[in-house]
Amino acid sequence: MKNRFLTVSLFVLLVSGFAVNLNPQVVYDSKIDSMKNLISLQSISKIVRELSGDTITVIGGSPYRIFSRYWGSPSNPKAAQYIYEKFQSYGINVRYQNISSSCVNVIGKITGTLYPEQYYVVCGHYDNFKLDPVPGPLDTVPGADDNVSSISGILETAKLLVNFPLEYSVLFIAFDEEEKGLVGSLAFADSAVRQGMNLKGVINLEVLGYDSDNDGKFMLITNSNSEALAGYFLNAIQVYQIGLQGQKNFNGGYSDHYSFWLKGFKAITHAQSDSNFTPYEHTKYDTYDKFNPNYFLKMVKAAFVTLASLATDHGSIGINNLSNEIPKKYVLEQNYPNPFNPATNVKFSICNTQFVTLKIHDMLGREVANLVNEQLAPGTYEVDWNASQFPGGIYFYTLTAGDYMETKRMTMIK
Repeated sequence: MKNRFLTVSLFVLLVSGFAVNLNPQVVYDSKIDSMKNLISLQSISKIVRELSGDTITVIGGSPYRIFSRYWGSPSNPKAAQYIYEKFQSYGINVRYQNISSSCVNVIGKITGTLYPEQYYVVCGHYDNFKLDPVPGPLDTVPGADDNVSSISGILETAKLLVNFPLEYSVLFIAFDEEEKGLVGSLAFADSAVRQGMNLKGVINLEVLGYDSDNDGKFMLITNSNSEALAGYFLNAIQVYQIGLQGQKNFNGGYSDHYSFWLKGFKAITHAQSDSNFTPYEHTKYDTYDKFNPNYFLKMVKAAFVTLASLATDHGSIGINNLSNEIPKKYVLEQNYPNPFNPATNVKFSICNTQFVTLKIHDMLGREVANLVNEQLAPGTYEVDWNASQFPGGIYFYTLTAGDYMETKRMTMIK
């Protein structure tokens, strides 16, 4: 992470791990709940210790101590190889993205069963840095919290999800040279735009291990475009009772989420609280013994339940704005496809700034989904609904915007 988080403007929403109900909603899944309890402190701590050089590991079949992940160090490519081999050992499709002679991203991929060309991303940087003095190529630079705390969470999440039926594809990315100026993530975001990749949302992990007063607070750095994703994250920690307190930090931060913001993607950074931030960042004292182990475990679990819920379509992170051109009238279109199995989408247009809801009811009039529940500017929008957890039959969807209300019928065939 580069010189902590530079806050441009801050609006904080404090949310208890067991308190209010936020939109968008997260649907509880007992399988995800069970899997989160498989996340092992021993496992994630071992990865941190190996990547920060606290303990010797095996890379390419030989023992090695990763003494630094500074971009000028010969040990940094060994860290990339370590991450690559971890993905391989989990049975995950993995590749290097070579950015320059010194910068290499490591990208693991799980392909979704229903939407293979739509992606969620969980990411973090593996390089590190030290000030006073700037390190030489052979200097020891541990960088445990900043930022292999996050890489361990990414690897643990990948290991658990590899055999889990994900509907959306997931990319697990370890970025290089974040400390040099977001080099790795800027290159990836550029390539995503060039390839026309459909990135549904990006969860960037940053410094997950420090909580000196044991208050369980953390922050989510977001912007207006990504606010629904942040809300989904905060809702997920409630639903799965992680026991953390989250704060939304608007438009702040200098981490890899920013590279995605520049390209218009939805992206948030999940990090320890800015009010109780590690004082060991960018020093030789950033070692695993400074961690709060229980907090670290909860932070990893928070990222896991959010990503797993999103990738299995248990809920929605908002809507796609198709056009900002002001429509002449309110319109609710017929869902497409219809009939459908199990997913469909609904388009609608609003001509004035209004608080908008889009709700789905079954034949008995029971509300089964609330796809939109927010104030929207004039424009044309689209929202997806995956009904895989519901029985086949006829459903009704109702758009309400101010005095306007319209209902249409949809049919799911199973």
